[in-house]
Amino acid sequence: MKSFVIAFIAGIIAGVAYSFLPDASWGTSIAGLITALAVYFIVNRKVNAKLMLIVNASQDHIQATQDKVRKKMNAMQSKPGLNQAAAQKTLEAMQQEGIEESIKMLEAADSLFSWSILARKQVSTIKYQLYFSLKKFNKADELEGDILLFDPQLVAMRMAREWMKTPFTKTSSPKEIESSSIAKLFKKGTSRAKGTTGAFLYNTYAWMLVKADKSKMALELLTKGLDKCADDVTKSNLDILRNNQASKLSNKAYSERWYSLHLETPPQAKPQKQKMRRGRNQGFQPF
Repeated sequence: MKSFVIAFIAGIIAGVAYSFLPDASWGTSIAGLITALAVYFIVNRKVNAKLMLIVNASQDHIQATQDKVRKKMNAMQSKPGLNQAAAQKTLEAMQQEGIEESIKMLEAADSLFSWSILARKQVSTIKYQLYFSLKKFNKADELEGDILLFDPQLVAMRMAREWMKTPFTKTSSPKEIESSSIAKLFKKGTSRAKGTTGAFLYNTYAWMLVKADKSKMALELLTKGLDKCADDVTKSNLDILRNNQASKLSNKAYSERWYSLHLETPPQAKPQKQKMRRGRNQGFQPF
């Protein structure tokens, strides 16, 4: 990384310069180290400032797109005889276009990668989430080895992606499940996540186990989760498993957070019935 090289060279120069001072031989290495650290900090701070400008611009574009989609949706709903399917496709196309533009905006950060390893990982993490939201899983897969797994939602995305590629089955043994990539991601995520964020990972993993007809393992899992990071969904799913009704286990209460994993399709909104009023000299008319 360029920042490290520059800091190293600056440290050497500072150490050599300091060595020419009277009685300074004992402090040469300290002067070089302090200078190197100071230069490294300054360079990285400037790199991070540039990176944040690019990232913020990309995120602002996504927010602006969401606002446009919301306004468009409200305008559509105000018109009688709305074609729900066509409207949904229009809104999804607007959202997809906005996200793709945001991904392209992040390419401006490529020039910073040679200065900071962290810059590459930060951008890769954001791109992974955006590609995943667009269901461009192959693009997301290309980045999976270069992302920061600090966010529990991102851990859940990675678990979901591993499930899509290699799901648990009825024939999967407990040993195979516990040594799977999904289990490793789960353990990594729950080692840091607490409260409702940790509960989301527990319930996501439990859903996968139930789908593979491993309700007993799911019951043991959520029992542990109840002590560590319980929420209402955990309590509800635990009661369902205790009553031997595994097929009713559900994470729908997490709403968009759950459906963004693309493991289940969100329910379609039912078309609203138009209210009718009676006109003065004619039959019922729509508002």
